[in-house]
Amino acid sequence: MKKVHNFLNLPLPEKGLLIKALLFVWGVKCGLRLLPFRTMLTLTKRAPIKPGPTSFPLNQLLGAIDTAGRNVPRATCLVRAIAGQAFLARYGHQTDLRIGVLKDQSEKRVKAHAWLESQGLVLFGGAVGPYTAFPALGDPGFRKR
Repeated sequence: MKKVHNFLNLPLPEKGLLIKALLFVWGVKCGLRLLPFRTMLTLTKRAPIKPGPTSFPLNQLLGAIDTAGRNVPRATCLVRAIAGQAFLARYGHQTDLRIGVLKDQSEKRVKAHAWLESQGLVLFGGAVGPYTAFPALGDPGFRKR
């Protein structure tokens, strides 16, 4: 109930921003269940980009997508990162989707994590230090099949 109360107390532009972020996260989550990964990436790259400066600062956009990701059930880091990349692109911020792996010695398995970077800085996705990152999707080092 507190989440609803907090949402209702937001100014109208922030409510709209949060609703858009929720739609991006839900859309990517559903899309990844129904479509191949590569197709989903292609579709999210087609998100319309608003020309000129954004009316929201970058930290507010990141906060909206983070809040949306935390409130969509089982939205994985991959869902959040893809949705975040498309959402930020809509407001004129270009990012690199990164995926990394980590071998967990205690559980004897490989873990994966996805995050967003811009100019080498992690914008979204938390602590990525222990992960070995693949080249950013779209980089010349990333081979397409």
